[in-house]
Order: sequence, then structure tokens, then C-alpha cells
Amino acid sequence: MLLRPAFVFLSILPCVACAGTSTVRYVKLVNTTKDSIATFGVARAGSGDFRNIELEAGGLRGGGDSTIVAIASEGGCIRDLRTVFADGHVLIHPDFDICKYDRYQPPRNRGG
Repeated sequence: MLLRPAFVFLSILPCVACAGTSTVRYVKLVNTTKDSIATFGVARAGSGDFRNIELEAGGLRGGGDSTIVAIASEGGCIRDLRTVFADGHVLIHPDFDICKYDRYQPPRNRGG
């Protein structure tokens, strides 16, 4: 008799585990530029509605510091990324695929 309830429980367990796997993606943010990253924001592609992801106090130092950021993937995988450096420069990276890539590194040469 105990075998039947255990079978039912085990048969629904994979469905429960799968339900939450697509809601958060983890991306390693690596800063190899010379300037610290003051803030890092994420928005659904084209929306302009950037939500800042909290970084450590003082931001993410340049020269190779990194951190893991959690990004919600509801509504699709394509996101716009906004990096604001300590010197005030803002870099927008449109159409970043958080489902395909698990690492983001702002370019060292940010242009003028």
C-alpha cells in the first residue's frame, strides 16, 4: 500500500523541479576595464526599464574583479544590459541572451 503513494509522489517530483528552473539565470559579471563598475542594470530588451542589480559597496573594481548576478528570465531570454562606471560613463549592451551566455564582460575600450 505504501508503494502507490510513493509512486505518485515520485512521478510528480520532476514536474515540480522543472517549474522553477527557467525563472532565474546566473551570469558572471567580469570587469577587466580600468574603472570600477558603479551600477549594473538589466531590462527586458527594448523596454528601457532598467532594474539595478545590487553590487558590493564601492561597486565592482576594475582589473578583473567579478561577481555572479541573478537575472529573472520571465518573458524571455533577451535582455539589455546597462553598465555605469565610476567615472560616469554609461555602456548599454542591447539584446544579450541570458539563456545562451553565462558570462558578461564589458569591453575594455568603451569608446569616446
